[in-house]
Amino acid sequence: MKKRVISLILAVCLLAALFCGCQKTNIAAESRNGVVRILVMYYCDVYKKDLFTGESVKYATDVFAGNVSGTGFGVGKIGQPTEYFVTNRHVVEVSNVFEGVTRESHKNEGYELVYGKTTATRIYILKDDYAFDTTTGLDTSRVVPCDVVYQAPSDKPDLAIIHAAEKVEGRVALPLLAENGEVDSGVYALGYPGSTDEATLDIITGDHEYAGSIEKVTVTSGIVSLHTTFNMLGSSTRIIQHTAQINHGNSGGPLLDERGAVVGVNTWSYGQDVTTGDAKTNASIEIDYVRDLLDEYKIEWEPLPTTNFLLIGLIVLAVLAVAVAGVAVYILVIRPRQVPAVVAAPQPVPAPSTPSAPPHAPIPGDSGYRIQGITGSFAGRRFAIAGQLRIGRDPRRNDLVYPKVPGVSGVHCRVAVVNGQVILTDLGSTYGTFVDGKRLAANAPMVLKEGQRFCLGNDTQVFEIAKKAGM
Repeated sequence: MKKRVISLILAVCLLAALFCGCQKTNIAAESRNGVVRILVMYYCDVYKKDLFTGESVKYATDVFAGNVSGTGFGVGKIGQPTEYFVTNRHVVEVSNVFEGVTRESHKNEGYELVYGKTTATRIYILKDDYAFDTTTGLDTSRVVPCDVVYQAPSDKPDLAIIHAAEKVEGRVALPLLAENGEVDSGVYALGYPGSTDEATLDIITGDHEYAGSIEKVTVTSGIVSLHTTFNMLGSSTRIIQHTAQINHGNSGGPLLDERGAVVGVNTWSYGQDVTTGDAKTNASIEIDYVRDLLDEYKIEWEPLPTTNFLLIGLIVLAVLAVAVAGVAVYILVIRPRQVPAVVAAPQPVPAPSTPSAPPHAPIPGDSGYRIQGITGSFAGRRFAIAGQLRIGRDPRRNDLVYPKVPGVSGVHCRVAVVNGQVILTDLGSTYGTFVDGKRLAANAPMVLKEGQRFCLGNDTQVFEIAKKAGM
């Protein structure tokens, strides 16, 4: 018996040691397999320009003019290979950056060849560090071609979603931050800044390879300094300002919190002034815009699991160890001698009476307030506000779940009763929450009175604050 007890204790200790050894030590580094290098190749017509008359005639069509690159990250089932990736609009958009650039000069012959406007772009994800070289060009066996699913207009947040022709080998989906709200922890910026290519740079010719492997993903760390709204090119966008360094090429990469959830999309660096010593500011677009877009386009994504399985496992193992130790002490040291037990005859126990529920029992936690649907999907229906009521399209994160209605975000707004007052809060919705025709600022609570109305996205989805009958 003693040997069995000792063996059981040792087994529990071994399991605990193995479980502790499974804890992740570097979430950011282990998330690099969710990041990809995006290459965009531009093709233009070439014109023969007469240097004396200035006249131009078309010389060739769809000639490769040059390329730009950026970063993206996978979305879908966490840790599973994926074919959908998020990046910035400015990474994949068609532009005319090469228009007017001289391709070849024949000044002695009185003309030169010049690129015209962009005629086509081709988008690829690089599988490794040998997929594209400025000397040898593109190795099509080492890339995955992509199409653009969504490209934001200029007055919307600088985002894009691309779809790969096949699941990219070794690249997986990352978890997204599940709830709106300000991140105040340390953060990590992942991506492929241009500096990653410099190791292969030929300083004479300027030729180099483009990094594309998982091992070449850079990780920079920092802290959140501010949540604010950034205005650029007509778009008012909520951003996270932070000190995790991002450079040219990082655009479109993920910003992670300390748990490994994507909380933002790395987009800009600005404000550096060498004359004053001001350091540059790094800005990432808040992830709630991405969640809403993925919901709108019916692209699967998953939030970071909130259950701490490691902690639960350790607690369970600790309890088992204590229980086993207790049993061992009892068996080996203090177990009393067996004596016959005297068992008393069972006595009948009267069945307890069940009081009947009072008529019209109140809803648990009922504040006495209701929201009444006036127009839209819930017209004519009333909903009790028991503490708080989240409204939006995502069934996982809302109490009142909308169908797929234009203008209503995944998590749109919250109605709560605090100290007898009805509080309405927009939770960072894309198209806004309105009261008396005015759009509420995101995450800025507003007190509503009985009879006051609010709408989601537009005036087709209207609710009114009401009280329970008899109050």
